[in-house]
Amino acid sequence: MHFVIENGILKEYTGRLRNVVIPEGVETIAPYVFCDHGELDSVKLPESLRVIGDSAFSGCENLRELNMPEGLERVGAFAFENCWSLANGDGFLIFGKTLYGYYGAEREPAIPTEVEHIAPGAFYGCEAVEKIAIPWRVESIGALAFANCKRLQNVDMKQGIKTLGYGAFLNCYLLNEISVPYGVESLGDLLFDGCISLQQIKLPESLRSVGKYAFARCLSLETLQIPEGTVSLGTYAFCFCEKLRSVDIPGTVTSMGADVFNNCKRPGILTKKGSVAHAVAKELSLAVSFHK
Repeated sequence: MHFVIENGILKEYTGRLRNVVIPEGVETIAPYVFCDHGELDSVKLPESLRVIGDSAFSGCENLRELNMPEGLERVGAFAFENCWSLANGDGFLIFGKTLYGYYGAEREPAIPTEVEHIAPGAFYGCEAVEKIAIPWRVESIGALAFANCKRLQNVDMKQGIKTLGYGAFLNCYLLNEISVPYGVESLGDLLFDGCISLQQIKLPESLRSVGKYAFARCLSLETLQIPEGTVSLGTYAFCFCEKLRSVDIPGTVTSMGADVFNNCKRPGILTKKGSVAHAVAKELSLAVSFHK
């Protein structure tokens, strides 16, 4: 017996078989269970399966066949990292309507139009990608989806997107401008952290919150307008934005995290008189001007 199963959870796999059939009754594959099992060629998942844990099949480089049960409810982050043998001829690893990975070498890969979700880490560290157009059906871009794509210069996002996960564009060094589409209400933590070339950012009127470190280390960013209706700015949201000279913060912002301007060179604040941003500017002795 190569499986350690407890209460419907597959906790460990001790075999080295090329073809594996997971028994019915298993509802969850715990994180890392098949991680780095390079000998795997095929895995048959049971219809009872509901959850695939984080990195469950990460590093299964030779895995070519894997079925996805209809009742599957959740797939964890990096579940199929480096499973390039599962990718189609264009380098995309897609199950259902979710894109889990890209293993091609195109500078401008064309994401299939049927994709509705880009999974966490799907393009993580892709060295070839320079430009990407997100199809209009895509509703969510997962955590670290494009992180460390160090040649990525242009991202075209359509209005259908509702969710941008934490660090989705972390350390995209050459990204110089981006427009976040209407419908996005929250910018995840670390979203644009380390985008050192980012100069222009357009934020949507639907925005309500900006996460921690969302614009940290955006070394080229000089001005930014936070849309009316935004309520909160996270801790260290603009830290180490060394060229930041002007931030327009509406009176609707009622919460600003600690050290939001840490290691910035005293940017000017445009806001509403008596607002939270006004109080923060006074506390930090920053130049402040007011909306007419």
